[in-house]
Amino acid sequence: MAAIIPLVLLAFPLTLAAPLEQRVLILYDSRSEDSVLLATYLRWLLETMWRMPVKAVDLNTTRLTSISLVEGGEPLYTLVLLTNIADGVDRMSEEEWRLLEEAGKTIPLVTFWKAVAVERAASIFGCKYLGDRRVARVVVRKHPLTEGVPTQVGYQYQSSLAEAREGKAVVADEAGRALIVVNGKHAWIGLKAFLGVNFWGGPLLLVYANLPKLSLGGFLRVKLPPYVSVRIDDVPFSTESWFWGWEYFTADEWKRYFALLKKYGAKVNLMVVCYNVSKSTGKWMPYTATHSDVIEVFKEAIAGGVADAQTHGATHVNPFQEYFVSNPSKDPWELTLSIRFEFGYDPHTGKPIPREVQEEHLRNATETMEKWFGYRPIVWTPPWHVYNLDSVEVAEELGYLYLSDGFRLTWSGGVPPCIMGEYVPGTSVMCVPVNGDWDNLPTSPDELDRIVKPLIEAGMPMVLISHGRNWTIRSSTTKFTLRDNELRIEGLKRYGVEFLFIRELGEVLKRWRSVELRVFVRSDRIEAEIRARSEVPLLLDAWMPGARLTSLTVDGKPVKHGETVVLSKGVHRVVAYFEKSEEAFGKSSSEELWTPIMVAAFLLAALIAYPIARALFKRGPQSGA
Repeated sequence: MAAIIPLVLLAFPLTLAAPLEQRVLILYDSRSEDSVLLATYLRWLLETMWRMPVKAVDLNTTRLTSISLVEGGEPLYTLVLLTNIADGVDRMSEEEWRLLEEAGKTIPLVTFWKAVAVERAASIFGCKYLGDRRVARVVVRKHPLTEGVPTQVGYQYQSSLAEAREGKAVVADEAGRALIVVNGKHAWIGLKAFLGVNFWGGPLLLVYANLPKLSLGGFLRVKLPPYVSVRIDDVPFSTESWFWGWEYFTADEWKRYFALLKKYGAKVNLMVVCYNVSKSTGKWMPYTATHSDVIEVFKEAIAGGVADAQTHGATHVNPFQEYFVSNPSKDPWELTLSIRFEFGYDPHTGKPIPREVQEEHLRNATETMEKWFGYRPIVWTPPWHVYNLDSVEVAEELGYLYLSDGFRLTWSGGVPPCIMGEYVPGTSVMCVPVNGDWDNLPTSPDELDRIVKPLIEAGMPMVLISHGRNWTIRSSTTKFTLRDNELRIEGLKRYGVEFLFIRELGEVLKRWRSVELRVFVRSDRIEAEIRARSEVPLLLDAWMPGARLTSLTVDGKPVKHGETVVLSKGVHRVVAYFEKSEEAFGKSSSEELWTPIMVAAFLLAALIAYPIARALFKRGPQSGA
């Protein structure tokens, strides 16, 4: 009988003799750009967004042999993520591989991208690397990693591909090449479109939201409720709009737009450019002189609570304006190239714009905004998303608390990372970056669901950029209409989203960073301690393999799964109870789960039949009566 028990356990939740503390280990290698990028993303997703305890170790500076993965025969981590080999280069010693393979007997291992080009990794994950290519469509099999993903998906993104061998492909392209392979408790993921970084990856991005479902014994995480912030740049007009002839709303159309927001309980961030630069003289003309009626409507909307005006620079034009004034061209694109960039660096010389010049522009914009709207702005979004660390430090000195740039995970050309919910390195300025395009957001419910559902599932705030105009530049054409705005707002409201100003979302993210989560996984329940340093709203997400959630309590009070809970300052106790569920087995992978059950049943029957057959054999043939 003892020989059968391990087989039966394969099909049911792990029976834990002692509670297992939820921890994730990320192994990366600072010699690999791919590894640094991937490790930064995974740590942000798990730790910043879900508050899950994470330890990240650089194998360039720390030997794996000095890290304890198992202690007293018990695993110290519920999940280990290997990004150190994501570029397909093996920098690990034989001893390190041996230690990792031994830990993999109990701890689920996950790796990514080109990792399975490494022979030892290919053996662990049961597949062989085939190369990178753009994939049009994929076929999806049921597995915890693909829960919520349709059986067929249009992907249209770059991915690493592999040939499944001992492992099984749960996502494959139309030619049968795998994008995701599972081998027992381990998984290799070839997807390269990031959840929350690349907004348009579609339903397959749910794989990243499902990543904790590979954790040993199950998991519990906390998530932000669904928040949306819409940001309109370049209002009420911009210098390049004059020579492009771009169309913005009139004052009356803006009034109707703000009435629309009020009708749906929505809000908008107006990122204001204060001055037009004259092509003939280089002088600054305030938009209160050319668009005074629009500025007045903005003030009314701000007073009505549906709009918030913040800073998008003084001019949107390179501070060395002679490039623009002396440019003889009348071609809009040539003129556009001549006016970039207001902050960061000067593309004409390739050198950083002096700090004092950047400060002059941002101080002028700040003081002008305060004069126009009666309050000092605290959110800054750089024109063209171009700036450097000097720019952010100047903004901090001027009292700015939040930077809304594009979502960027690592340093790039002197520009610091801008990661949702994290501070600009070396400053106290919180990043609230855009991660989607409002003007190209689908208006049809099905298409909207494809984009929004993964972000809602992951508890990812959506910051959507618009330019509030009808415009064409080269091959890009965008319309900004009242009807499209209404359809998008209606569509998002179906998900129960709350619209916030960027400064409000920034404050939420600051409070979110103070949340501490400690989780213990048991055989039939998951217990957690949540420490909040201020009041914070959150969602609880608990999961256990082969089981269904039967009850969820916070401080002894029942909570519905998916219900927003507002925690007061202090320490709170969460308990999630589970029971075994055949339905849950089917959701994982009916083929993989039924196989061990059938084998166990067959062996059990054989074990019972064996002594009977042996007794009959010893007795031999019996004579008839």
